[in-house]
Amino acid sequence: MPRPKRQRREVVRADVGWVPTVGPTPTSAGRDAPPQNRTVKAESTVVVTPFKTERAPLLQLFHFHKAIRRELESLAEQLHAVSDAAPLSLEDVDELMERLVRLRSMLEHHCASEDNILLPVLLLKGCDALNAPDTCACHESSGFHKLTELLASLEQSWRDGAVATARDRFEELCSLVEEHLRAEEEMMTPFFCDLRCLSLDEQGRLFVKIVFSMPLEAQSSLVLRALRALNTDQERAQFLGLLERYASAEDFSRIAGLVVHDMPRESFQRLATLVPRLSAAAEAHLHPLMEIRHIHLALRKALDELQREATEVDPHDDLQLRALATQVEFLRSVHTVHSDGEDSVFLQQLDDAGDDDVLETLRHDHGTEDRKFEAVLSRLAELRAAPSDQRQQLMERCRAQLRGLVGHLVRHMGTEESRLFPILEQYSVGVQDRLVREVMRRIPEHQLHTIIPWLLNSLPMDEREKMLRNLLRSMPQSEFDELTRSLTASVNRGILDGRDWHELARRIPEIAASAGAEVEDALFSGPVAEIMRVHKAIRIDLQVLTQEALRLDAESLNPRHVATLRERYAFLQHMVTDHSDAEDRVVLPALAERVHGVVQEYEDDHHCEKQMFGALGRLFTDLQCAGTRQEMRSLTQRIRSLAMALRVDLMHHLEREEAALWPLLVKHFERAEQTQIVGDVFGQIPAERIRELLPWMVRVLSRHESANMMQHILTITRSTMFEQWLRTWFKELDVLVGKRGADAGSEAGGAGGKQPREPTPADADEVVSKAAAAAEKYIRQAMGDVEHAVRAIARDHLLSDREKSLLMQNVMILQWKRKRAGGDRGGVAGSADDDVGRGVAGGDSGAVSTSTAAGGPVATTSGSSSRYPGVERTYRQTPQGRILGCQHYARTCRLLAPCCKQYFTCRLCHDEARDHVMDRYAVERILCMQCLTEQAPAESCVQCGGRFARYACLVCKLYDDAPDRHIYHCGYCNVCRVGQGLGIDFIHCMRCNACMSTKYAKNHRCIERRMESDCPVCGEYLFTSTTPVKFLRCGHLMHASCYKHYAATDYRCPICKKSLADMSAYFEALLRDKPMPLEYRGFAAQVACNDCGRLSTTEFHFLYNKCASCHSYNTRVLQVSASAPRTGE
Repeated sequence: MPRPKRQRREVVRADVGWVPTVGPTPTSAGRDAPPQNRTVKAESTVVVTPFKTERAPLLQLFHFHKAIRRELESLAEQLHAVSDAAPLSLEDVDELMERLVRLRSMLEHHCASEDNILLPVLLLKGCDALNAPDTCACHESSGFHKLTELLASLEQSWRDGAVATARDRFEELCSLVEEHLRAEEEMMTPFFCDLRCLSLDEQGRLFVKIVFSMPLEAQSSLVLRALRALNTDQERAQFLGLLERYASAEDFSRIAGLVVHDMPRESFQRLATLVPRLSAAAEAHLHPLMEIRHIHLALRKALDELQREATEVDPHDDLQLRALATQVEFLRSVHTVHSDGEDSVFLQQLDDAGDDDVLETLRHDHGTEDRKFEAVLSRLAELRAAPSDQRQQLMERCRAQLRGLVGHLVRHMGTEESRLFPILEQYSVGVQDRLVREVMRRIPEHQLHTIIPWLLNSLPMDEREKMLRNLLRSMPQSEFDELTRSLTASVNRGILDGRDWHELARRIPEIAASAGAEVEDALFSGPVAEIMRVHKAIRIDLQVLTQEALRLDAESLNPRHVATLRERYAFLQHMVTDHSDAEDRVVLPALAERVHGVVQEYEDDHHCEKQMFGALGRLFTDLQCAGTRQEMRSLTQRIRSLAMALRVDLMHHLEREEAALWPLLVKHFERAEQTQIVGDVFGQIPAERIRELLPWMVRVLSRHESANMMQHILTITRSTMFEQWLRTWFKELDVLVGKRGADAGSEAGGAGGKQPREPTPADADEVVSKAAAAAEKYIRQAMGDVEHAVRAIARDHLLSDREKSLLMQNVMILQWKRKRAGGDRGGVAGSADDDVGRGVAGGDSGAVSTSTAAGGPVATTSGSSSRYPGVERTYRQTPQGRILGCQHYARTCRLLAPCCKQYFTCRLCHDEARDHVMDRYAVERILCMQCLTEQAPAESCVQCGGRFARYACLVCKLYDDAPDRHIYHCGYCNVCRVGQGLGIDFIHCMRCNACMSTKYAKNHRCIERRMESDCPVCGEYLFTSTTPVKFLRCGHLMHASCYKHYAATDYRCPICKKSLADMSAYFEALLRDKPMPLEYRGFAAQVACNDCGRLSTTEFHFLYNKCASCHSYNTRVLQVSASAPRTGE
């Protein structure tokens, strides 16, 4: 039989996707060319119009093409969501690899079923086009082989983390797959549509044979994905109708069971009306009592763990006993709600139906179990209160009671499963679904949010999927959506593993759709969201560490593994302790002012957690030093027991906080107050702990959660230098939040919305030159009178406050700068204006010169040559003798100024020698003054190994060897401050952007970015000033030394005119000594108070007048009248 020629086709759209229409098409000459067809004469014409699927059952195979296309689209969306700059995480790689393997499996089994079943039949019918290697539809073509090779190379690209390469290869893969699928559809459609080639029955039987020739897993995946890819119930009914008609009852029942668990209840009910046998075929695969069986399974597992822990618990350790009691109490709550539901629903149903043979036994068992639970809890309470010598005996009794409880519960659950469930299974599926739903509705909502996550965590992944599919099938859609949102909240809190939940969402797409409708949770969308994320990170790490601790085996102990586990527990202890301390110092006191009686229990929990972490650390230390196998067995058993106790106690504490404490904070505090509280929490965390906290949370949280976390933290710290400091070491910042401008994060924050920063050399030169020129102009206009020039600047309304301060400063120091420009450098070694290498005394290489300075005489000793000036040693004089350093700091290194390309001992030495400031953050080279080796900034010399100073900050390039001075780096100021550190004697106020003593922090008045201002007396920029700063009562700042001199001349703030201190006693004494003359008494004065801002009327005095509202004498007289004064307004 001759091979038919390929026909030209026009592509149109039909209900099942696009379908080629075969018929006359105009040729280039404009004539109709009759297509040739194998079943008719060459001169005849066959037109196949858009069809219904009943006429061509094999066209249903193209629904598998839809499923493959849908999978490609989903995979493309996920791949394009990955940033090119961000390295793929292990979870991303695993997920992409799993999806790629699934795609490969779908393609392979689909193609194999065509090769084994369909192509031989088509060849017998005369269609060999799909077997021609030169066509894209052939599975032996070069294009198809390239497709398989591309799949392998794509897997390797994902393993290597080459995102851009993987994306390019995936696009090529999509093109090849689409080309292959389209070629198959073009070539096979004419034969499928020509019923004279294959009859309806032949096509139906062939379709069913193709479907069921695949392995069960591939068959289930392709059928379900094909059904999801269809748009209407009619299309799904046509697909399933073919299976119903031509498949065996067993095969169709299996497909029906898959469909009923894959669809929401409403969707399946609509489909069952169109496919008559679907509902009956699915019933054999329905198990409405599955949730009750799963509760039994979880209870058995929890009881086994409880009994094992009871045998290992130390009766003398109150913390372990407390954790054991917490577990027993939780299991009692689960048993109580479960038993109440069975009594009120299952047993009531049997009462109504007359099936009462098992009722008495089950009801009696429930009452017995309640009493046994109460007895165990009472015994544990007695044990914790008992003296040490009686605890071992009481513990044995407690273990015996617990064994009795466990044995009774296991027997009772076995009785239910063997006697009660068979009776219930005689009812229809609808009745069973209704009964189970009523049992679940009996669980209180607050307990349901705890019990369902616990239940899922107790089940393997396949059982979780079965349970959720059964809930999807039997629940109304609204209830399933609410349950899904509750479980999503558990994932957000770290109670459920995010990766497991993502896998469930992949298996059950309705989960993602339901979770997408979640309403915004105030705990996870407001300022306290970061606290919740810290809780989640603690939970995830704690679960992992507990599993590692439970796997410790004394017989095969690895010392390195023990050391690593100890370090990880110590790290988690630091995170939990810092978090608890911040709550104790900030959150709980703030909450105690508005809600009474909720603070003490959380403080007690924090104390117990610290004790448990400490005890666990000591056990790990003892295990590392253990000498005998028996000692190792004893210690590993105690570690396992204490690790479980810690997990139970800490998880319970976090749950109680999230259920009670933090919702109270959200309820009783406005959003701005919440932001302030969370900011104060972060203000207690030292910079070195932040450097541990953020990478840890990014590692534990998902990429999306990490990005949200960073956005929230940058919002909270927008008034600070935190982002600037973060970019010096946290390389993932740009990946998480993107590149931000210099002023990013400071919008609408602070005066003028500016982000304060350390000036660059170019900025400094420009500002200094402009300010100096303008200052000279004012000096000339004032005829050289500095005071008149300063007053003229103050009266110039075109200048900003910052510009006025800068100009005044330049006017006052102009003459001093001119003197220094004349040659007096104050003995600074190696300054740019001196001859390089000349020194100060004749240019000898060993010459020494001294100059007086605040820190004592400074000496310089020149050293080896370098391409940069200043390679020499400088000294400072101390009571103990001469040491390396300068008048400002003791240190053994010098800094290479990036602006001058010259070495200075510190930045202050540079600033004194130059007319601009040095950018400390831009320093990239330092000089060891012991061996004169140039190197990158570090804590120790790379050549001689000596430490440069006791304190070394590689961000500020600050080195200080003073033994009696404590220094810390504040990540929010991004400068080093004098003090023991944040959370010890200082905290950082995010709004003020200032570090302040803990003694005054609570009562201070916040002013946005108030530290980023000039001293109102001397004009120096306070933020980077090395002189101590005093916080005034009104909230403004000035140098402590300036305050001392200023307070001797005025009692009011120079900025806002509020009182610097309470002067009432002074003024009252003064007024007693200076009474008003009789002829002026009785006059009334209307005054404006500078302290409270109110207007009032008081009796006039020619010296000072008292405010009737706040009783301050810091007032201004507005008007004086002869009438008697009123009492106040």
